[in-house]
Amino acid sequence: MDLFITYLEMGENNFKQLLKDRKENFKYLYEQLKTLMPKYGERVLETTSGNKISIASTLTAFDEKVFKPNNINATFFGSYLFHRRVSGVRVCNTSNGKLSKISGSEFINYGTHANDYPSLPYFTSAASIGQTKREIDIYITRLEEAFQHFSAQDPFGIMKKNAELLELMEENAIEEVKAEDKEVSKDMKAAKQQKDPSKPADTFAQIGAAFGSGDQNQAEQQDDQKKEEAKK
Repeated sequence: MDLFITYLEMGENNFKQLLKDRKENFKYLYEQLKTLMPKYGERVLETTSGNKISIASTLTAFDEKVFKPNNINATFFGSYLFHRRVSGVRVCNTSNGKLSKISGSEFINYGTHANDYPSLPYFTSAASIGQTKREIDIYITRLEEAFQHFSAQDPFGIMKKNAELLELMEENAIEEVKAEDKEVSKDMKAAKQQKDPSKPADTFAQIGAAFGSGDQNQAEQQDDQKKEEAKK
């Protein structure tokens, strides 16, 4: 129903334009990756004949140069890009012969669509509907920054820096909470001093004493009146 409403709101012409833009963006993304990947010893896999949305690129050179020497799973590359606000990148890596059992079926290198796919690891980039060329340019820029970062043999540097920044932010947040707690405690203490719970009790006692003294005075007046009447 939501999709139907979206189509109605969008209209036929706008929808067809989005499809046309997506096809153009796919070509644009493909060309940008073809230019970028050889700079770092990688290549774009030729899978475009049957897939007009996703483009696969190798990470085999980086696996030998960076990932394996640092004991890093290649999927960390996807985590790094996600940390850089790049979503949708899927990294497929070898399972090293480990079997995955899904509904009674066994798979090696599950997720790569083939048990013995030769170009592992690889990552995929998608040209989805609604995407713009500007977004592709931003993606390519951040992708190249990632390759440069890993080429510098410092795969954990930026993660460590960001972790330290996050820790500092959390410490500041804790200090702010403590300061707020002190202010609240101070205000509560001041309010308690202004309105001591013992004071209402004293007030009630005073009121009771006043009523009591009033009753006593009235009784004395009645006694005096009776004495005067007796004398008469």
